Amino acid sequence: MSKHTPGPWHIVNLKDAIGIYSADGRFVARIPNSFEGAEDRRRADAALMCAAPDMLAALEACELRLTRLGQDSQKVTAELKRARAAIAKATG
Repeated sequence: MSKHTPGPWHIVNLKDAIGIYSADGRFVARIPNSFEGAEDRRRADAALMCAAPDMLAALEACELRLTRLGQDSQKVTAELKRARAAIAKATG
């Protein structure tokens, strides 16, 4: 079982930051408004963070499918290695 806060996550505009919260209202992360001219980047980072649980689930499904296809081709093997490395990075 995963240790991260279950998705979906969503963005909440706070007075001094962009907040990221789970569907049940649990706090996940905060991106402060501490630097000027970076609103687009902070929003993009927040969107990426919110997508993380969905991307992890999709990647785990792809990893399972590639495993079932077998490691007959060098390309599948390389993609499996990349998928497994990303999953390990996300899950600790």
